[in-house]
Amino acid sequence: MSDAVARFLGAQGHHVSDKVLTLKGTLEVEGVAEPAFLVLTDRDVLLAAAREDGVGRSVSLGQAHPLAYQSRILGDRLIVGAEVVGVPYGRSREIRRALALGRVRALGAPRAGAVPSGPFIQALDEREAAWAKARTTSDEVLIAWLATATETDFLDPVQSGLTAEWRLVITDQRALLVALSELGDVREEPLPDEALGLREATGRVELQAGTFALRSPLGRDRPFRLLTSLPGLPPDRRLREAARLSWQTRTPEGWAATGRFLEALGEARTALDDVTLGLLDSAEDPLATALTRLRADAADSSGLAELVTRWALEQGEGERLLAPALAAAETPEDAVWTVPLHRAVHDLRTDPSASLVDQTSADLALAEHLVFAGHHDEAAALLELRRAALPDEDLVEVLPPDGADLTRGGGGQPAHIRVLELLVQARGGPDAADVEALAALARHQPLVPQRLEELADHAAGDLSERARRVLELHSGAPPIEPATTPARASLDLDLTETLRHPVERQGGAMGKVQAALAKVVPPDFSEVRSYCARAEETGATELVAAMADASLAMGLPVVAAYISQGEKRLGLRSYEQPEPFVLVGGGHLVEGDPTWLDSAELRFAVGVEVAHLRFGHSRVTSGEVWAGVWDKGVTAISTTATLLPFLKYLPVELVGRERTVRAVQSLVPNAWLESVYGAEAAGELAGHLTHDLGKLGNASGDVLGKAGGALDSAGTLKERLRRDDALPPDLGADAARLVAAHRVMQLTADRAGLVLCGDIGAAVQAIFKTHSRLSVELTVVQRAGLAPALARRDDDGKLRFPHLAVRLAALVAFWLSDDYATLRTAIVGTAAEGNEAG
Repeated sequence: MSDAVARFLGAQGHHVSDKVLTLKGTLEVEGVAEPAFLVLTDRDVLLAAAREDGVGRSVSLGQAHPLAYQSRILGDRLIVGAEVVGVPYGRSREIRRALALGRVRALGAPRAGAVPSGPFIQALDEREAAWAKARTTSDEVLIAWLATATETDFLDPVQSGLTAEWRLVITDQRALLVALSELGDVREEPLPDEALGLREATGRVELQAGTFALRSPLGRDRPFRLLTSLPGLPPDRRLREAARLSWQTRTPEGWAATGRFLEALGEARTALDDVTLGLLDSAEDPLATALTRLRADAADSSGLAELVTRWALEQGEGERLLAPALAAAETPEDAVWTVPLHRAVHDLRTDPSASLVDQTSADLALAEHLVFAGHHDEAAALLELRRAALPDEDLVEVLPPDGADLTRGGGGQPAHIRVLELLVQARGGPDAADVEALAALARHQPLVPQRLEELADHAAGDLSERARRVLELHSGAPPIEPATTPARASLDLDLTETLRHPVERQGGAMGKVQAALAKVVPPDFSEVRSYCARAEETGATELVAAMADASLAMGLPVVAAYISQGEKRLGLRSYEQPEPFVLVGGGHLVEGDPTWLDSAELRFAVGVEVAHLRFGHSRVTSGEVWAGVWDKGVTAISTTATLLPFLKYLPVELVGRERTVRAVQSLVPNAWLESVYGAEAAGELAGHLTHDLGKLGNASGDVLGKAGGALDSAGTLKERLRRDDALPPDLGADAARLVAAHRVMQLTADRAGLVLCGDIGAAVQAIFKTHSRLSVELTVVQRAGLAPALARRDDDGKLRFPHLAVRLAALVAFWLSDDYATLRTAIVGTAAEGNEAG
C-alpha cells in the first residue's frame, strides 16, 4: 500500500523525499477506510492514503489546523482535525522527526543549494537548515546563526509545554530571532535595525535585542561580542563588516566567507573590495589589477591603510599590498599616493615583538619613501627616533668584517650610516644640509673623501678646516708642518675618561683581556741606562718639551725619555717597570733621516706612549701593538695554546714575514707545522705561514698538545692569570676580543697623541714613520693620497693594510668629533691654536 501512496502523491506533483511511514489507523478515501501513512516530501509533510487503482487522499500537516501530537504510554497519537491516527510502537522518534522537518519545509519554497557555512554560522540541524532554505530569499546572504542560552515557548504548539532556545539570525538584510521546536513549531521575531546592546555577565554576555534579553552560552560569548554592530548597518556595510570579521578568524572557513560576502555586493563592489578579494587569491594578477583600478579611483591610499589596520592584516599581507604600490611610484607625486599605506605597513613591521634589525629596516624604508614624497619633516622625526634607539656599535668599527674596504665605505655601522644619509636628505640636501648629520657621517666613514667634501663645504669654522685637512691627506697634498702649542693644563677625570676610546670605556671582559696582555717583561733597565742616552743629555729639546707637555696633559710626573740607537733606531716604546720611561728611536731625531719626526709628529708619537703609561697599557702597545709584542718574544698566544685562533688576525704586513715565522716557530713545533701545512722544506713552510695563518689559527688545541709540550708550559701562566682574575675563563674561545683589546688600547693612545700634536696630518705621518714596514709606504701616501694607498690589494685580492686602515679611520673620526675639540681646548687653550695647518 505504501507504493500506492507514493504513486498517488507523485501524480499529484509531490516529490517524496523520504520513505513513506506507516501509521496505526485509517484515512477515508471516497467512503472507504484505507491504511494511513505519514509522507515527508521536499516541501511538506502529509497524512495520506491511497488505493491500488491510484485514487487517494492527502492532508497537509504543514497547513493543517488544528493539529496535535499526543505522547502516551500506550502509544503516541497524531490528531489532524477530526482524524486521529496512532504511532506504531518504537516509531515515534522517526514520526516526530518527519513531522517537524515537513512542517518547517512547508513555511516556503526552498532555496536551491546547500546552506552556506561560515565562522559565525554554527552547525545547523536538518530543521534549522530547512528553515534557512525556506525563509531566506535567493538574494539574501546568511551571515550568522548563533544559538543563545535563552529559551522561549510557542503560541498554540502542536504539543503543549514545548520550548526551544532562541537562535540569533543575521543576514545582509535583516536580523531576527528564530526558535524551532522538536515538532516543527516556529517562532520568528524581527529585530530593529540597530546595534545590539551588550552587558557583561559571569562567563557570558547578555544581549539586548529590541525588547528581548538574551544570554550567550557559557564560554561562547566571543561571536556575540563581534557581531553586535551588524544589525545597525545598512546591507553593503553589513556585508563588508561581516567580511572583515570573518577574515580575522584567519581560518579557511573565514576566508571563504569573506569572499562570499564581498562577491555578494554585486554592483556595489568597489575597487577596494576587489583588492581584498585579490588578497584571497594566490595569483598576483587579480591583486595587481585591483590596485591599478583603486589608484585611478582614489585620491590616496588611505583606504588601503584602513584595510591594513582595521582588518588586522599580517605583515606578509601588508607587504603584498605595498610592493606593487611602491613599484608604481615613479615620481614624487606617485609616492605621495602610497604614503598612508606605507605608514600602516610600517606599523606592522615595527611591532614590539619585531627584532631591532627588522624595526630599523622598516624605519629606513618608510623614511626613504617619505623623503622621496617630500614629507621631509615626518621623515626627519622618524629618523631621529630610530637614531636614538640604535645601540652604539663601536666594536664593529674596531673589528670590521674581513675584507671591508674602509676607503669605499665598507665596515662601520651600516644602520647608523643610512639613518644619517636620509637625515641629510630630509633636512634639505646640499643646499640646506644638516651639518651635525654630515659630521656624523664623516666620522662613520672617515676614509671616504666624499663624506669629508660634504662636511668641509657645509660646516663652518674649525670643523670645516679639520675636514679640509683630512682631504689634503686623501689627495696627496704636500704635508704642512703645523705650529705647535705647549700644553697648559692636565685633563680632569671626566675628560680623561672622554679621551678613552668608547669601547675601552665599557670595561668588563675587555679590560681583563687588556690586563692579561699587559703582563710583559720589560727590558733590563740597567742596560737601557748603559747604552741609551737620556734626552736631556743629548740636547733633544723638542723631545724634552714633548715629554713634558705629554706628562702634564696626562697628569703624570715627567716621564723619562731615552734615545736608542742601533736596532732600536726606529719606533717609540713605553715601559712601566722599574719606573716609567719611553725608549725613543734615535733616527726620529736626526733631521734628514727618512724617519725624522718634525715637532708635531714627535708630539704625536710621544703622546701615544705616555698615554699607554697613563692608562696602564704597558709594553704591549708600543707604536704598533703587534710589532712590539713580537719583538719581545712574549705574546698573548704564548700564555695558552687555546689562544691559537688569535693568529688568524695577525697583520703580517705590519709585523713582517720573517718575524712572524720566527714567533710562530718559537711556539709551535716544526714537525706539527709541517704536518698541518704539508710542507717539507723550511722555505716552503715560511711561505705557508705568512700566506695562511688562518689554517693554523683554526687548529685544535688538543691536536697541538699531542704534537709537543706546548700545552704544559703554557698551563702554569694561564692558571696564574685566572687566579688573579685577569683572564676570563672563556677567553680562548673568543679570539676576536683579543684583537679588539689590542686595537682599543692603541686607539685610545692615538687619541691622546692627536690631542697633544693638534694636527691629523702630523699624526698620520708619525704612524708611518715609526714602523719599519710602513715607513717605506709614506711616499705612496704623499704622492697618491691616503685613501688610494690604503685601498691597495695583493695578488689574492686581499687588502694590504686592513689593520692600519682601522687605526687611521678611528683617528680621523676622532679628529672630526666634538670630543677632540673639547680635549684640545682643555689642554692648550683653543682647538684652533693647535690647528694652524688648516
